Amino acid sequence: MSELRQHPASGGTWLWVAASLVGIAGGVANYLLATSAAAHTQVAGVGAAALVAAVLDLGCWLVLGLLWLALLVPLRAGRGWARIALTATAGLAVLLDLMNLFGSWAAIATAIVQLALLAAALVQLYRPVRPASL
Repeated sequence: MSELRQHPASGGTWLWVAASLVGIAGGVANYLLATSAAAHTQVAGVGAAALVAAVLDLGCWLVLGLLWLALLVPLRAGRGWARIALTATAGLAVLLDLMNLFGSWAAIATAIVQLALLAAALVQLYRPVRPASL
């Protein structure tokens, strides 16, 4: 059996779930902070721009999080294409996290945590699984 067809370690699955939840929670927190800032700002354009950016950020994290959770099913079945798809979408998430490092305190905190989770998940994703010895 080739290395790409091997089943991943179960700990890696939970890292993807945690990365999904952290991304969605960060998007929600960023949206709540943006609505608060939009309500208290005197310049309407700045508040609206922050709100639009927060909604787009939340939408991206919802799509990525749901996609990661959906890709875990074929990954657990040993499909190699799911590894490649998770790696590609993790690259998109890293780009979003790097942009979030210049955002609110909630975006910065969740970006740092999620970058660590994604790094650990990618290491687990490509780590060779040794068969149990008899």
